[in-house]
Amino acid sequence: MDICVIGAGPSGLCTIKELLDEKHTVTCFEKNEDIGGVFFYSHDKGGVYDSTILTVSNYFMAFSSYPPSMEEGRHQWTRIQYTEYLKSFTKRFELSRHIHFNTQVTRIDNHDNADKYWVTTSGPNGESKQVFDAIAICTGTHQIAKTPTFSGQEKFQGEIIHSESYKNAARFCDKNVVCIGVGESSADISHEISLAAKRSMLSMRRYPWVISRYIRGFVNDAFTARIFYSFPLEYKKNVGVRGFRKRLKNPEASQYASWDKMQLLRAKWNTEANNRFRQYATKNEIFLTDIAEGRLEVNVGGIDHLTEDSVVFKDGQVFPTDILMCCTGYQNRFSFLEHIIKIDDIRDMYKHMIHPKLGSRIAFMGWARPATGGIPACSEMQSRYFALLCSGKRELPPKEKLAQIIEHDRQAEEDLFCESPHVRTLVDWHEYMDYLGKQVGCAPHHFYLDPILFFKMWYGAQLSYHYRLRGPHAQPKIAKSIIKKLPVSFDRIDLLTLPFYSIYANTITKVKEIFRKPPSPMPNS
Repeated sequence: MDICVIGAGPSGLCTIKELLDEKHTVTCFEKNEDIGGVFFYSHDKGGVYDSTILTVSNYFMAFSSYPPSMEEGRHQWTRIQYTEYLKSFTKRFELSRHIHFNTQVTRIDNHDNADKYWVTTSGPNGESKQVFDAIAICTGTHQIAKTPTFSGQEKFQGEIIHSESYKNAARFCDKNVVCIGVGESSADISHEISLAAKRSMLSMRRYPWVISRYIRGFVNDAFTARIFYSFPLEYKKNVGVRGFRKRLKNPEASQYASWDKMQLLRAKWNTEANNRFRQYATKNEIFLTDIAEGRLEVNVGGIDHLTEDSVVFKDGQVFPTDILMCCTGYQNRFSFLEHIIKIDDIRDMYKHMIHPKLGSRIAFMGWARPATGGIPACSEMQSRYFALLCSGKRELPPKEKLAQIIEHDRQAEEDLFCESPHVRTLVDWHEYMDYLGKQVGCAPHHFYLDPILFFKMWYGAQLSYHYRLRGPHAQPKIAKSIIKKLPVSFDRIDLLTLPFYSIYANTITKVKEIFRKPPSPMPNS
C-alpha cells in the first residue's frame, strides 16, 4: 500500500519503521523542521521546557526494535538525550528519506475510489494534494492547549498562560504566581516557579497519587512487575498505604526515623488520595520539597473567582496574583479529518486507534496512554498491528464484535480510571499490550521454558521487549538479553510473599464473586 503518516514524533517514527518492515510505501508529513514531535525543542514552539526529564526510564521510552545500549543502565533521559535517541533510531532505519519537513496536513477527504483518500498539505512549495491507500495519524495528544475560564476573568489585570509556553522560570521572578493542576509537568513547573517567584501557590481540586522518581535506588517503573499486576484491584489499592498510616500515627517509629519532611508529606498526601490505582499517577515528587520547606503554598478545593489582582479560592482564601500558570492539559481535536468524521471521544475507537466507521485504513497512533509505562511502547504495538492490517495478514473483528469490544473497553476504563475522568487516553498497560500482542501474534505465552527468563518476566519491570520474543519481526536474542540483564527490584521478602499473596487475593476475589451472584430462580413446580 501507499500510506501517509502524519507526524514524525515518537509515534510517527515507529509507525514508518513498522510499515517499511511490511514493505509498504510510506510518505510522512511533519509540520516542524525536524523529528521529535512534542520533544522537538524551539523557543517559539510549545511542548518541552529547558529542564525536561522524562518520568519513565529509558527502557520504557525506547522502542523494542531499537533498545538502548547494553552498557546503559536504567535511568530517566533528559529531553536532549531522548531526542538524540530518536535521531539515532531515524538514522539506523533510514527514515528521513520518507519524511517531508515543514509540511502540514490541512485536510483529508474521501476519494472517488472508496478504498483511497485525498490528503491536502501545505508546505514550502505551497499547497499540494496526493492520493493514499491508508493513513496513520500520529500527531500526538499535546496539540491544542486546554485553558480553563474563570468567573471574573474579564476583570483580572494579570496574565493567564498555559504550560505549553513554559520554557523556564525567568519571567516569574519576583511575581505572585498561582499554578493550577498537579500533573507531572506541573510538578516540575511549580517547583521551578517557587524558586523564582516572590510568592507561589499550587491550586488543585483533590490530592494526587505521588510516586517518587526513584524507589529503593531503582527507577520507579522497575516495580511494574507482571506478578504485582496480577493482583485484583481491591488488594492493590492498599499497597503502601498501611505503612504510610503507621508512620503518620507513630512518627517516632525507628523504621521510619530517616524520613524527611518531603517523604512525610508524600505519605500524608497518598493516604488522602482517593483510589490511588484508579487515577493517573504523578511520578515526580520534587515539588513536595518546596511545599515542605514553605516556598510553595497549597490550596485544595479549586478557584472560585478572580478579582483585578487576586485569586479567590472556594474556601474563601484570597491570594494576590500576577500570573496564573495553567498546567491543565490538552484537548484532542482532528480538524483536518472533520470533513470525513468528527471524533468526540478517544474511547469511541477500537483500542484507541481505529474508529469503526472508518475501518482499518485510517488509524490513530499515540492515543493510548498507559497509567504506568510509556506511550511509545503502546504506539509501537499499534503500528505493528496497523502494518499487518494494511498487508492483509490480519483482519479487524466483525462489526458487531468490534462494537462490543469498544463498549466493554469504555466501561472498563471509565471504572478503572474513575478518579481521572478527563484523561480519556488512559489504558491499563498489561491488558492493552497483551491484547494487541495476541492480535499481532507476539504475546509472550511460552516463556516458562526458560527458568531465568520466566523469573525476570514475572518479577522484572513491564517491558516492550517481552513482545519481541516471538511473532512477526521478532528479535528473540536481543529481547532475551535485555530482559535477563535488567535487575529485579523486589527484595527477598517480596519474592517469597508475592506469589502466595497473589494466589490468596485472587482466591478471595473469586469467592466474593460467587456470593455476589443472585440465587438461581426456583424451578416451576
